[in-house]
Amino acid sequence: MWNDLIIYTPMYVTFFWALVLLITKRENNRARFFLGIFMFVAFLLYLSHAHFFKKLNSTFHIFEPVYIFASLSVYPLYYWYIKLLSVESGYKWINLRLLIPEAFFALTSCVLYSLMSTEERLLYINELLLNKKLNNSDLFLISIQKINVTVSRIVFFIQVLFFLVKGQKLVKQYNRQIANFYSNLESKTILWVNFFLIPLW
Repeated sequence: MWNDLIIYTPMYVTFFWALVLLITKRENNRARFFLGIFMFVAFLLYLSHAHFFKKLNSTFHIFEPVYIFASLSVYPLYYWYIKLLSVESGYKWINLRLLIPEAFFALTSCVLYSLMSTEERLLYINELLLNKKLNNSDLFLISIQKINVTVSRIVFFIQVLFFLVKGQKLVKQYNRQIANFYSNLESKTILWVNFFLIPLW
């Protein structure tokens, strides 16, 4: 019971906030609406976590690409959210380039799964989920899938460092500009977003 509570609670919470934020009118507050998109991606991340921890082998080949995309998207999307709060008044679709690595690794994972035979897919999933040490090093597609996942994790680590620095720099720049225009800074600064950058790790 407690195990299920730990696994499913983040999924339900992020889904709830995604609904609440996404049903608000986009024109009234673009940053809030975009935070809803961020929360929905976080929901997908926790949904794929649940599949992993519950060891749902039959659907894991569907949710591993989702996990790769969602986990790699968290920091870029949050950085985009900070930009909407600070320096951008509307959506700049050039920011979609932040999601290119995520799309690449997720799509690669999908293609590799589709090319695998049922036996290869089960071998890979059982080794990953059940920690079985199987002798599958000679299976080309499984080896490439492992490389894809490993490189995506390295990219995630690089993203964390990059967007932590970029996000904090943007917040400081914005707060300095606000300080030049307002004598009373209460509720006008966005220092609070820094507190959310670290827990995303």
